[in-house]
Amino acid sequence: MRLVGRACPACLLRKDRPHGPASQGLFVLDVGAGRTNVPHHGRRVREIRKTISQRENTMAYDDTLVVNHLQETHATELLTDREKQLVGLAVTMTRGCQVCTRNRIEKARGSGITDEELSALVAVTAAVNSGVTAATARVAFGMLQSDSNEDCGNTCAPPAK
Repeated sequence: MRLVGRACPACLLRKDRPHGPASQGLFVLDVGAGRTNVPHHGRRVREIRKTISQRENTMAYDDTLVVNHLQETHATELLTDREKQLVGLAVTMTRGCQVCTRNRIEKARGSGITDEELSALVAVTAAVNSGVTAATARVAFGMLQSDSNEDCGNTCAPPAK
């Protein structure tokens, strides 16, 4: 990580030291390499590296909750494995995740689903998804014509220029 600024963060925090050369020009701190353009910051660089390392460890992604939820959901006996694979694949396709879709196709094939059946699923999923898109647009156009439409400000779309 490389921090660049007009003032040295360590100098700004210290009351006993006038703002050194970093405040006069451009302060550069290359945390990964442990270098700075201000000589008296060697210790500060080490402290920042340690802090970043600790934060990276505490903020590391942990997928335990997601994995547990998926395992519990897939544990249901109300749907067959084949049905679960088809529903999962339809959802991942509509979400637009190619990696998940690829993995789901692989699992579906492993469950005995043929490529013909997968192609039919793609067609049905695309039709349903386009139907939802058309219905959403139809309702939105209807809202424009009614007097009770709700303004979302700049949340939904940037203002026209």
